[in-house]
Amino acid sequence: MKNKIILAIGVTILAGIVIALVLILKAGATESPAINDPISPINADKTTLSGTAEPGAKIIIMGGPSELSPVYADDETGYWEKTVSLTQETTNIFSVTAQGADNTQSSAVTVTIVEGIEEAAEYEAQTGSDRTAPSAPEVDDIESPVDADFVILTGTAEANSTIIISGADTEETTVDSFGTFSIEVNLDQDAINKFNINAMDDAGNISSTTKIEIEEISEEAGEGNTEEDDEQDHESAEAPEEEISFPDTEGHWAETYVEELAAEEVVGGYENGNFGPNDYITRAAITKIALNAFEYEVENAESNFIDLESGAWYEDYVNSAYEYDIIGGYDDGTFKPDGYVNRAEALKILFVASGIANMDGASIFIGSATTWENDFSDISTNDWFYEYVMQSSTGGIVSGYTDFTFGPQNYITRAEVCKIVSKMLDLKTEIIATPTI
Repeated sequence: MKNKIILAIGVTILAGIVIALVLILKAGATESPAINDPISPINADKTTLSGTAEPGAKIIIMGGPSELSPVYADDETGYWEKTVSLTQETTNIFSVTAQGADNTQSSAVTVTIVEGIEEAAEYEAQTGSDRTAPSAPEVDDIESPVDADFVILTGTAEANSTIIISGADTEETTVDSFGTFSIEVNLDQDAINKFNINAMDDAGNISSTTKIEIEEISEEAGEGNTEEDDEQDHESAEAPEEEISFPDTEGHWAETYVEELAAEEVVGGYENGNFGPNDYITRAAITKIALNAFEYEVENAESNFIDLESGAWYEDYVNSAYEYDIIGGYDDGTFKPDGYVNRAEALKILFVASGIANMDGASIFIGSATTWENDFSDISTNDWFYEYVMQSSTGGIVSGYTDFTFGPQNYITRAEVCKIVSKMLDLKTEIIATPTI
């Protein structure tokens, strides 16, 4: 009897511990975002997704033909919205997750949007609702370069629609009943100002984007030029050297790495022109970078995962990387393209893709199991990623934190990935240039 009582008490205590753990996990988990019903079917290049989430949460959206920058839910109401591009004449599937203040990521919510001329026309005929986007705005010619604090843009668009101009700031104006508009936009000084211009009708349908650039050159900056200087300036203007930069990497510690890789078309920015250097990188994004950096041929390979969205920007990269044995999926047949990548996973993907370990003479630089010196307190020989960390640290590709840890489970940022890729490319060049005999 006494043993039964003790057993019962033990079971009760264990049950209490389990319940407490469940409550703790639930308390720390980020709830999935709520999604407002999207416009579907639709005949448009773009549309807007919106909803609510935990106030201040980062909203991550995967899908469509371009990589999307994250947005943040309002700090008070939790409302968020994001304009997304649509793959034409097909069903677009988007995956939406929320990341809370504790960096936990919610379960994904799937959003389906049908884009098609016939589907939209049929829906309009049945319901009388407008599902066709306006034509792209036409902007009148404007002087550039210019010395001014602002300019007035004029042009034509669908009558009574709303013109939305995105640049350093976002401005809006209403198109009059004759289909013309006029709006003042501020210019950053001594800079090339880039603007995206869209028209949105009363039904919320958004036109494709009209892009314009206006170079602002302050008169003071040009004073003191000689005739020879002017001639040189003219010659350089005829054959300008293309520079790729992102507004949010200026002054960032990884600026050089990002710009070098962008110039080689290894990395690109979000659809809004930013790079997001401090954003955690997703499995889809690092896969694309790995193939681009190490010059793999990207093919329209057969899909090997059940959660890859047809027509998504990452689909061919993921399928090709799987065929090259660079990446793998999960036991349930998914790839989780919107999942974040930790430092250990990133090293494996990039190191395997680089092919460094198979290069003649590589061991001189990356060592071997008999020569590696493990200075990381959180890395052991039993870890599946041990060899990748040792090879990379020995080769000068990565280093740990000041407390002598490597942080293999820490999520890795887009900037950190750029640094690793850049150092791997440099190491490959050095290995090739070093005689093996």
